[in-house]
Amino acid sequence: MMAYVNFKKEQATTKEKGSQQGKQPSITECLEILNDMEDVPDEVKIFASDVFKDVANREIFLGYNSRLRGMWLKKEVDKISPQPPPSRFSRGDNLLINLVL
Repeated sequence: MMAYVNFKKEQATTKEKGSQQGKQPSITECLEILNDMEDVPDEVKIFASDVFKDVANREIFLGYNSRLRGMWLKKEVDKISPQPPPSRFSRGDNLLINLVL
């Protein structure tokens, strides 16, 4: 009888481990961790939701230790965020203004 009980316990443990391995990290899990990261600017946090739409990105984010998560996320956000508008003056214009003054 004990052998059967031990077998069932082992079977349940194996099944639980298998289901945890197949579980995909959720966007909510990633955002909860991100919200506690004080070293990440709000602008990066806003674009992070787009990064986390990809399952692989969520796995990578959660796989990094806390020190590296912010660096990796900034790199990913830089790939998708819009570029700032060009300066009103190009470099040559600034030089001309300085010469006139």
